[in-house]
Order: sequence, then C-alpha cells, then structure tokens
Amino acid sequence: MKKARGKVLLSVAILVAVMFTSVFSFAQVSDIEKHWAKEEISNLIQNKIVSGYTDGTFRPDNNITRAEFYTIISELFGYERLAEVKFSDVKEGDWFYDCVRKGVKAGYIPEEEEAKPNVYITREEVARILGITFNLGEKEEGVEVKFADAEDISGNVKGYIKVLQEKGFIKGYEDGTFRPKGNITRAEAAKMISNVCKCIVKTSGEYSNNIEGNVVISAPDVTLKDMTINGSLYISEGLGKGSLTLKNVTVKEKIYINAGEKDKLNIENITAEKVVINKDGAKIDFKK
Repeated sequence: MKKARGKVLLSVAILVAVMFTSVFSFAQVSDIEKHWAKEEISNLIQNKIVSGYTDGTFRPDNNITRAEFYTIISELFGYERLAEVKFSDVKEGDWFYDCVRKGVKAGYIPEEEEAKPNVYITREEVARILGITFNLGEKEEGVEVKFADAEDISGNVKGYIKVLQEKGFIKGYEDGTFRPKGNITRAEAAKMISNVCKCIVKTSGEYSNNIEGNVVISAPDVTLKDMTINGSLYISEGLGKGSLTLKNVTVKEKIYINAGEKDKLNIENITAEKVVINKDGAKIDFKK
C-alpha cells in the first residue's frame, strides 16, 4: 500500500478480492453516487465495516458470499472469541478461517458437516444472522409472517423475520414478497444492517447525541454521556481491552454486554428496560 494515499480502509466485505489486491479510500467509490442504498453503504464504509475494489467500485448489486457476510458481522461486533471447528470445507489457512470460528462461537453459524463459505448467502440467512446477533426473535416453528411468500421462508427463520418485520427493519419488495431464498446483494445487505443498527461506535471518544435506534459499541475508551438511545445498546467483545463509561444514559430497550475479562465498564445513573450480560469476566462498576 502506498503511504501517499494516507488513511486506508481495511477490506471487509470483499476479502476474496483482498487476497490479490489492496484496499481503497471512500473518496474513490464511483458507482454508488446514484444508487438507492448510497447512504447506507457510505455509512458502513466510513465505519470500516465494508469496503470494495481497487478499481474504485463497490459493485452494490453484486451478490455476497456467506464468508464475506460473516466477515462483516465479525467486524461490526468486534468478535474475538474462537471456537474449534471441524467443517469439511473450512481449514486453517483459509482467509475466512477465523471469521467462521468466531461465528460458531457467537452462535450464528451452525455446526454442521459443511459451512459452505463460498456459497452466495440468501436473504433469509442474513435475516437469521441479524436476528441472532441483535437478539431479535427466536428460532421457533409455526410463526406467522406477513409476507406474500411466507410459505417459502424456512421454519427456523420465521421467528427472526417476524420480529425484524414488526420493528420495520425489513419490508420486502413492492409486491409484498420477501424472496427468502434469493441471493442478497451487497447493497441489500448494507441496507438491512443499517436498518437494524443506526449507530456504530468504532472510534474512541465521548458521545452525547441522542440516537433513534440500536447502537453497537466495538471500540475502546468510549464514553456515552447525557443521552438517550431509542433502541438497544450492544457492548461488544471488541473494546480492545479498554474501558467504556456510561453516565446519565437512558436506553429505551435493553443493554447487551459482551465485553471481555480485560475490559472495564463504568456505569453510572443509567435507565434501561433490562441489562443482559452475555459474557462473564468483564469488570463492571455499577453506580447509582
């Protein structure tokens, strides 16, 4: 990479391309200017969740593989813990090896004979993963989903899609269908992620603006102060062995804590529907 280009973005959404090419800056993206998902794509690029190709394109209407989407989710949440895996099509040395291990540990990649990492991911599979990682819905059968093609949705995914639809995170197509078995495009994936997560905090600092939606924090040494989050707050593993301070913060829904044992959370005068601690070990100092 040339130092003259300054700050560069780590390639996330297209790691296959990164095996042979370097990444490029946001200013070089040339094919999203008039795209319907420009705002969502730009947001994820600026937060270093996705990137694109060195020819200056993002290729928003291209499909995305399972492994590429796993990598996006791993980058979004800053997953660190690794599971031992025995997939016949995933081996040490594969560029997606650790992302698959992280996905299994996080619970959104099922332990089966094959992971099929290079297969294009479907719309219902993306919905299932977002449902699990954002704690939206459950794996349950017999759930009624209000899409015209609801009968095409896999039974173990309907619970997640039901909640995602009810919250307005997914709306489907103009004909009332969701097209669950269809391959999702890069733009559609960006849109769905942005709908579920309105604010991504990946830079250290103090924040005090109110947020209309869910917030994910995956950066060290962050302070949220004197603010209201009209959604849920997700504190990820990716704090980088740093600290997080919440002071005078109102969270309208839930706080999910996944911080690691070397992370420190200072929480003072917060209001939330519920605090869910998903990982033991983080040093949490609650003050009234």
